[in-house]
Amino acid sequence: MDPITTSVGLILGLAPMFSVCLEYFQYFKSAQSFSVDLELLILKLDIEHERMIAWGEANGILKTADEGRNPGFDIPSKNDLIKRCLSSIHSLFGDSKKLQEYYGLKAIDGNYLEATNPKFLSTSGLRSFRKSYSRISKATGSQNKPGVLSKTRWSIYDKAKFMVLLSDINRLVDGLYEVLPVHNKVRDEIVFKAIRSLVPDFKRLRLVETASEDKYSTWSEVASLMAAASEAGTIEGRSVGQWVEELDDSQDAKSETTSDRRNYPTKVNIHHFEYSFHFTDIQSRCYKL
Repeated sequence: MDPITTSVGLILGLAPMFSVCLEYFQYFKSAQSFSVDLELLILKLDIEHERMIAWGEANGILKTADEGRNPGFDIPSKNDLIKRCLSSIHSLFGDSKKLQEYYGLKAIDGNYLEATNPKFLSTSGLRSFRKSYSRISKATGSQNKPGVLSKTRWSIYDKAKFMVLLSDINRLVDGLYEVLPVHNKVRDEIVFKAIRSLVPDFKRLRLVETASEDKYSTWSEVASLMAAASEAGTIEGRSVGQWVEELDDSQDAKSETTSDRRNYPTKVNIHHFEYSFHFTDIQSRCYKL
């Protein structure tokens, strides 16, 4: 089966549902003037968005079998369970009455949105997914986008009810990971790259640190390190920008050679703990010394 034929199968299968679900998350990220506590709630939702993106990327949801797509997608029982999870996410975000009455949200008048574009943890991963999905969609002549609700943006008016939404979304994303598991190290490499994309915005990184500390402590530690490095402005004599470029180069080297095993250690004293953040061509990890 040629790649285009295989791609048609993907487009007619899970990929469109997955794409629409990713886009629904964006409806809650309108550029409003958030108080810190509300912004943290939005970032907690964004963390679930990033988890979903990482799951799709790690399992190769837009890839062919030859390119490394998880063969679990082709097992009917697993495929059906994934469809059920995605359908549940779609139904949750697509029910405007439930969003308002049960999850503590209200629709926003588009005329009152601010002309700013805050960056989120999921921003870089979603951009990459959209680019790949658009390429496949054009190749197959298929388009699948959210419906009329794509014109609706939401704001939080009841924080307690919104916490229920966070819990429900977390449970559904967990369901995807249960059907097709992703090793934590693989998932974390994807998320670490997303965190790194926020450098040098240390204020944003501090918010991500706080938003992730209760459920995803490793991500919180990495965001803390990146924030401290951004605040300092230099790392081991190099600018933050140069440091990030070197980290990116160390990841790119994986496709060029397997013998050049470069390691970039960085130590920053944070809250009386010393953290060491190592990027190698094998894995990324964060741990307390």
